[in-house]
Amino acid sequence: MTFVNLHVHSMYSLLDGAMTTDTIASRAKELDQPAIALTDHGTLGGIIKFWDSCKKHEVMPIIGIEAYLAPGSRLYKEPIEGIPPAFHLTLLAQNTTGLHNLYRLSSLAYTEGFYHKPRVDAELLRQYNDGLICLSGCIKGKIQWILLQYATSGDNDFLQLAVDELNTMTDIFGDRFYIEVQRIIEEQEEVVKLQRRLCNKFNVKAVATCDAHYAKAGDMDFHDQIICLSTGKTIKDDNRMGPFDNIYIKSEQEMRSLWHDWPEALETSMEITERCKQLSTEDPFDNKEHVFPVFTDKKEEDYKIFEEKAWEGLKERGLASSEEHKERLKYELQTIKEMGFPSYFLVVSDYCNWAKKSNIAVGPGRGSAAGSLVSYCLGITEIDPLKYGLLFQRFLNKGRRSLPDIDCDFCMNRRSEVIDYLARRYGADKVAQISTFAFFKPRGACRDFARAQGEPYSLGEEASKLIPPNIRGREPTWEEAIKFSPQLLSNRFNNIISAARKSEGIIKQRGIHAGGVVISPVPLMEVAPVCYGRNKEIVTQWDMKDLERIGLVKMDMLGITALTVISSTVELITQITGKIFDITQIPIDDEKTFDLICQGETSGLFQLDTGGGIRELCMRLKPRSISELSAISAMYRPGPLDSGVTDEYVDRVNQKKPVTYLIPELEPILKDTYGLLIYQEQAMRIATDLAGYTLEEADNLRKAIGKKKPEDMAKEEKRLISGMEKKGIPSSKARTIWEQIKVFADYGFNLSHSVAYSYITYQTAFLKTHFPVEFYCALLSLHVDNRDKLAEYLSNCRRYDIQVLPPDINQSGSGFTIADGVIRFGLSAIKDVGDKVCKKILKVRKNKPFTDLVNFYDRTRSAGITKRTIEALAKAGAFDSLEIPRSAVLDVLDKLLLRTRDMERYKKKMETYNKRLTRYLEREDFRNEQRKRGERLKPSLKKPQKPLPPQPVEIPDVQELNIEELMRLEKEMLGFYVTSHPLYAYEMEILRETTAHCGSLQDHVNGEHVVIIGVLAAVKRFITRKGQQMAVLTLEDLHGTAEAVVFPRVYSTIYNSIVEDAVVSVTARVEGEQGMSKRLIVSDVRKLKPKASKYTKRQEMKRTVTGAKIYLNESSLQKAQLVEKVTDSYKGMIQTQVFLQIGDNSFILTKTPSLSERGLLLLKHNGIRVKEMFSREED
Repeated sequence: MTFVNLHVHSMYSLLDGAMTTDTIASRAKELDQPAIALTDHGTLGGIIKFWDSCKKHEVMPIIGIEAYLAPGSRLYKEPIEGIPPAFHLTLLAQNTTGLHNLYRLSSLAYTEGFYHKPRVDAELLRQYNDGLICLSGCIKGKIQWILLQYATSGDNDFLQLAVDELNTMTDIFGDRFYIEVQRIIEEQEEVVKLQRRLCNKFNVKAVATCDAHYAKAGDMDFHDQIICLSTGKTIKDDNRMGPFDNIYIKSEQEMRSLWHDWPEALETSMEITERCKQLSTEDPFDNKEHVFPVFTDKKEEDYKIFEEKAWEGLKERGLASSEEHKERLKYELQTIKEMGFPSYFLVVSDYCNWAKKSNIAVGPGRGSAAGSLVSYCLGITEIDPLKYGLLFQRFLNKGRRSLPDIDCDFCMNRRSEVIDYLARRYGADKVAQISTFAFFKPRGACRDFARAQGEPYSLGEEASKLIPPNIRGREPTWEEAIKFSPQLLSNRFNNIISAARKSEGIIKQRGIHAGGVVISPVPLMEVAPVCYGRNKEIVTQWDMKDLERIGLVKMDMLGITALTVISSTVELITQITGKIFDITQIPIDDEKTFDLICQGETSGLFQLDTGGGIRELCMRLKPRSISELSAISAMYRPGPLDSGVTDEYVDRVNQKKPVTYLIPELEPILKDTYGLLIYQEQAMRIATDLAGYTLEEADNLRKAIGKKKPEDMAKEEKRLISGMEKKGIPSSKARTIWEQIKVFADYGFNLSHSVAYSYITYQTAFLKTHFPVEFYCALLSLHVDNRDKLAEYLSNCRRYDIQVLPPDINQSGSGFTIADGVIRFGLSAIKDVGDKVCKKILKVRKNKPFTDLVNFYDRTRSAGITKRTIEALAKAGAFDSLEIPRSAVLDVLDKLLLRTRDMERYKKKMETYNKRLTRYLEREDFRNEQRKRGERLKPSLKKPQKPLPPQPVEIPDVQELNIEELMRLEKEMLGFYVTSHPLYAYEMEILRETTAHCGSLQDHVNGEHVVIIGVLAAVKRFITRKGQQMAVLTLEDLHGTAEAVVFPRVYSTIYNSIVEDAVVSVTARVEGEQGMSKRLIVSDVRKLKPKASKYTKRQEMKRTVTGAKIYLNESSLQKAQLVEKVTDSYKGMIQTQVFLQIGDNSFILTKTPSLSERGLLLLKHNGIRVKEMFSREED
């Protein structure tokens, strides 16, 4: 063997390399090559997985990188005419020193040299070249590029430049520099001849490489499509980059044939391999010690501070007199110290408490860490673990030498401030976020490769719809998908599926871990390479598992939207009331809050805002405590739902089934969950209380049944049953308990996490109950870019009688705001306005409000406000308060722009006039002096004529647009109907005819037939391969939007009814499995007759309705169903009761959920007697 591939790209060369690290190593083994290199573009992200793959296949790994070399200084970041911003350069590590220099070079290329690409330069190479071998690179290498310019131009200056670059590299690397030669494209042949001349003249060795991007010749088409996805082209584009038919991992025989005229270039690869052997003798990534950041300068000092702070915290929590708490704290402190984790706890406590002092919302706890009393005492969590029976050993135990995992939640909008604090506290060069890698998955891959192949979108979409629903939270594999949907293998999908299946396990894009942050005691680039995120955040090039491999500890700092909503709501409450509102001090047993949850009013609530299923579960279970709320989040998951445990639990709670225990000893453990095994901590308690396990051993049992390894399961089964038998439990009962625990492993939930998150759920419910306006304002602001959620929350505002006003040029802020108890749209929510323009308008308005349209335009014109912006503001109603009809604004805009042009001309004319007038007056003064002296007068100048200013723009007196047009424009700019809605005129039809609405599709099962009345917000028509017409509709109602598909057979009969903006009644079948988004398969569309819009603008209330009594008599009793439907569809804040009136006597039938004013109005319109109660007169 005389050849080794030294230039190979894996999938970590994103959307360029088309093979995994395992494929690379196995291909080298297949070709009987003793070693192979990994040289990804500008990154070391795959080197640890590459190392493991090579060791698995018994191939020597050579670690390298294809670096980008700046044409001059890496710090110069301006274009240079005729020269690319970066050249290519191949670097290989000989030993550990070289490996760590690769870390530094790769990192500094991002943090100092990034310009189009992460770039190094000669200065960095001089500083960090020890232990590195350098190859001159591919055709895009600097020397090769210069030689190519010489070959095409014949200019000898280029040849001298190539010599100069060669001298620079040999000066830096000495005999560790090699000329890299390739024969891939035609242009390289001339370059190879010139390279050979240089090698001979300057005694520099050459090495042949094949620049492999895929494994075998047959993978070319797949690589071609990967490149198309990267460049936005298709394989049908003649001007695409590629295909490249020979950049695969070649055998020695193929390379010998290719380099028959220069065999020495092949043999050099073996020389380089020998020089790199030192690195492969020991695993450079194996660090069995955890590398913790130290809180102080000394570890011993950390231990002392740790214990002091924990005992102080116990006292501050008011628990210093509790013997139970003191014993628990002693045990936890001792365990944490023995395991060497005090510094870790101090660091986490420090940033959590800093965030709280900085008024950054911090979650009450997350995961098993909520079971730690130390965490509670240090201010990391806000849950007393003893109050809820939470186990420390579920979080940490001496028998499990894994790292502690303390996940902390922060307000999403301010999480970055906490990371900035860490950078200041420990050093910016020691703190980084963590990379994640997203892989091609079947559903998305169908769409991706249909696009790459230039196929119609509908074909990829059709294939993706055949992929089955997620399996326990993960997307199915291709094997599972094809087993579920064999039609994926049909001829029409053949090319798409063939490529998509090859993409399984291939990286699609790099991202940033949602919460992971590492803090290193030394500069990070000394132990791991870093790079830039999208917004130039410092991010490790390695993922979480690779970082753990080298001993770095991940800090979990997640940003969650619920805390942002809570934080924003609290801020609004404080602003409006003038009093500081502390969310941590609210009562945790508020009756009205639990009433809201029991009624199923879960929209916008943390964890409960996931569709109709969990809403229904809340209404069935009717929680009245944090513990009962915790059970809902534990129950509403695939495991308990599929196994029937959830239904069993509901029946037991509602006394439809008895609460039973297999043996009496289980009652103390399972009493709170009605005799059912739900939480992992309960399984641990069974092991300790009934089988004699220690808590540490019980946690090992939990892990064993979770992983389901046969050998571990057999061991634990024998141990558990034997332990129970020793406690006097019959063998048959013990075996039944073991079988229940095995089944439980599929759905058991972490009680610590469930309780902690239920606190957040409760807080959102409390705010929604007592401060609905502030709560919805915060929700709307947070979801301003999510049209579906905005539609849902705006619908809720209507039901709750929370008035939402359109944007106003003098009243609106950037986001949603509150004034006088109503919510107002922000200016940045308007299409074609955006955040930057909005900030400019607000800056100008800060001094004084705008008085009219001309005043607005004159003051904002210099800030870059365009005609398009003003049109958008007008259509959205932002100028309504200036008492200018929207039609008038749109009509006068062109005149306003012409006036601006005329004003500019007028200014220039005035400048000329003033200059001429000055000369005229000066000449007249001079003539007067001459006249006094009796001298001959100079000729006089003609007096200039003063230009007339342009006529002021007058707002035309035109009729306002009709309500339908106003609504259409408002919808166009805001995405929603705000001041009115076309469906307001059809509310009675909606009540009578509909069986569902767009926001309730998740409540309906696959195949169920429904009727929905809505507006056709969008209509997309398609021609099928058979030449038939079909359509995809966006149907919108008062509750949200839904996709509705009209296949050709139905389309041919109802196409006349499919008109954009029309109000239609749609009969359809619901399609979509549980947990997936659902759509409608249309069977009929009926266009409703136009009606004059009503309720166009909500009238200002003179009195606030606080309660209502609804009376049904014998003649109107048949309308009870209508009352039920109205109360279900128009929930609000008005407490109502339904009475049956017989003669002079009235009997309460039911207390209904709270109604909205619109709901009461509809009942009145239907002849139902309603008696309202008012609070007071409004100003």
